Amino acid sequence: MKKLHFLVGKWEGTGWMQMGPQRQEAKGSEHVQVKLQGKALLVEGLFADVANGKVVHETMAVITYDEKASKYRFNTYLYNRPNAEYELSLKDNGVAWQMKVGEGTFVDFTMGIDKGDWLEIGEVTMPGRPKMKFLEMRLKKVK
Repeated sequence: MKKLHFLVGKWEGTGWMQMGPQRQEAKGSEHVQVKLQGKALLVEGLFADVANGKVVHETMAVITYDEKASKYRFNTYLYNRPNAEYELSLKDNGVAWQMKVGEGTFVDFTMGIDKGDWLEIGEVTMPGRPKMKFLEMRLKKVK
């Protein structure tokens, strides 16, 4: 789990998401804490629409390491979507995970440290179409 301690802290910033024709700008934070004597990381995210202050993303996640399988587990809990479990992969200066959302359709998330910032990107891949970025957020560590 120590390989993921670069995430620990309070991060604040802005981002955008585009699920249809209009891009939605948001401002918020991610708070990552070490729990269970270092056996887990608790990740809490809260983002509100810049234009109207309405919450657009509220999540809680728990990251653990499965010693038997030698894999990181990423359990997510969102206020507006079903709970889910993913395999979290370590990348240079970050992590990645993937969701299958339909036949041949995948959503890939990558999160890494870029010039000291938390940079997270979401991309969707659908059959017969090029990969498309639908989410980006950049956060600065404040604590």
